[in-house]
Amino acid sequence: MSDARPEVPFVKPIDTQPTRPMVFFAGVILVAAVMAAYANSFSGAMLLDDNLIVAASQTKGAFSLDDAMESARPVVDASFALNHAIGGLNPWGYHAVNLTIHLLATLVLFGLVRRSVDVSPTSSIDPRISVGLAFTAALLWGVHPLQTESVTYIIQRGESMMGLFYLLTLYCLARSSASGMPVTWQVATAAFCAMGMASKPVMVTAPIAAILYDRAFLLSSWREVFTRRWKLHIALAGTWLVLAALGVFGSILESSPKENVTVGFAVSGITPMQYLLTQAGVIVQYLRLAIWPDALCLDYQWPVAKSLAYVAWQSAIVAAMVAASILLYLRRPRLGFVCIAFFLALLPTSSFVPITDVIFEHRVYLSLASVTVLTVFAAHWILKSLQRAGLILPAAAHPIGAGLVFIVAASLAARTHMRNKDYQSAVGMWTSVLDRFPDHARARNNLAVAYYERGEYHKAADEFEAALRIDPNNAKARTNAAQTRAELGDSLAAAREYGKAARLQPESWTAAFNQGNEYYGAGRDPEAIEAMTAAKSIDPTEIEAYIVTGNALTRMNRIDEAIAELQDGIQLARPGTPPAILAKAHFNLANTLFRQNRRPEAIEAYREAVRLDPGHYAAHYGLGWALQSEGRIGEALDAYRASLNIKPDYEPALKNLETLSRLREGGG
Repeated sequence: MSDARPEVPFVKPIDTQPTRPMVFFAGVILVAAVMAAYANSFSGAMLLDDNLIVAASQTKGAFSLDDAMESARPVVDASFALNHAIGGLNPWGYHAVNLTIHLLATLVLFGLVRRSVDVSPTSSIDPRISVGLAFTAALLWGVHPLQTESVTYIIQRGESMMGLFYLLTLYCLARSSASGMPVTWQVATAAFCAMGMASKPVMVTAPIAAILYDRAFLLSSWREVFTRRWKLHIALAGTWLVLAALGVFGSILESSPKENVTVGFAVSGITPMQYLLTQAGVIVQYLRLAIWPDALCLDYQWPVAKSLAYVAWQSAIVAAMVAASILLYLRRPRLGFVCIAFFLALLPTSSFVPITDVIFEHRVYLSLASVTVLTVFAAHWILKSLQRAGLILPAAAHPIGAGLVFIVAASLAARTHMRNKDYQSAVGMWTSVLDRFPDHARARNNLAVAYYERGEYHKAADEFEAALRIDPNNAKARTNAAQTRAELGDSLAAAREYGKAARLQPESWTAAFNQGNEYYGAGRDPEAIEAMTAAKSIDPTEIEAYIVTGNALTRMNRIDEAIAELQDGIQLARPGTPPAILAKAHFNLANTLFRQNRRPEAIEAYREAVRLDPGHYAAHYGLGWALQSEGRIGEALDAYRASLNIKPDYEPALKNLETLSRLREGGG
């Protein structure tokens, strides 16, 4: 770098007056085009990890702000909490927010590209042309079908929101260089960077991107970067403390292998070197889809590269691209930055830090901007070269360019519209995955679950069997298959499947209990008792195993053992046992005591059941029957009435109430 170069920022004044209407008009078209491409996304179903929102709603009543503040992505989770507060689990609202985020990101990319061209000191592009080029790059990025996984797949709001804040960080940095209020824009730069960190850890490379952008587009030397804007870049680096406070670095650096860990060096089954090698093929796939998005897939069955031989040519391509990007940055910083930005955005998910799922299309959301920008400016350069060579007339260059933009954008938008149809149902989405990977056990299982949720149990059973043929040790598929058999009324088959699931999960109380429960439903009481014994050995405080065991013993006419079993369960129940479950145990104990004519004890057990669960109409009825047997007619009538207040059409209580009332009136 020559010492003769002036140490002042390169800021070329922007002639805003002629371009302002163009900018506004371009923004309107961008919004309209993206909205048209995603017009059919609002009815999209909740898929795969979207069920985290559903689960939070079912267990806690909401995806709450308290949960958001305790998560590693508080900004994103807070937006889900607000969605839930306003519209519950209606997917429409979630899709509307996702699309709004993507629209804003598209507009910010448009502004960033336009200003990056206009502030370049050596740019020979007319401001009017820069609007057109920036518009085209943002348009292709906004309607590209590769973005659907970040926009239509609800839970990936984290990726698009992070992308928005990443772009806003660079945009505000660009504005700070040419604004009369540089401090305000610099504060906004740091604030958006911090919000991005609190949206998704992939934002980690944003401070690096900012300093590289500053040198490439805004300042003439690294010396200027460090003397003129050192405070800003320290502030941006300080946003890494957000990730540290959220526990991101600690969880990633944890090295002891753990089965349930999905990100970091504790991920089991893949080494950092294997993950790094695998990412060479993944990056090539991302680039292929960026150019030709023909076969998109929500859930890849991507092989892990065990050695360099598996991905030799892909590794060579990626290594050459990285080296070329660095060399370009050193010689032509602006072009080099666009290339480096592609890898910077991918670095957190496509490096040596293992992630359980080695490929997901949403990870290329931000990196795709580099591809579209390079494509648009390369096409512009080609047209200008052809024009200078006399191969096309100057008057024809603009129509040709506009025609190409329309064809490409329309084709991409149409493909996006088609892809959104896959998101409209879980069955459609998982069918599309299996079209790509027929032997994908997880996809088979998820398709089966989709059929199950639609009540198509026979189809679900077939898909679960297919999943288990591929992966016989898939405990989740075993459990789901058993549940489906139970819905089909085949308790014995369900019990056998639960037994296989229990062998795969020897510490699972649920698997053992479900096996015993289905054996009980099939009338196989000895097998039911054996399975419940296993469940009780896993967790002696779960009272439901004692209830089923007691019922099986009662049915086998082993009444004393049944009573002892139920009493043990009540005594051993943990303090947090739901009252309704405890009431069920007391109710069954009362029924069993009554069979032995131990009526006073049965009455007390019935009373305890209705105390614990006042809505237990059968317990009220049982209490009435026991009281009637003791000749306590008035109390029995009250108990029958209490039962009918809860379930007015409960026939046993209706009959007994009518009979007792008639006898009482006759006796009177």
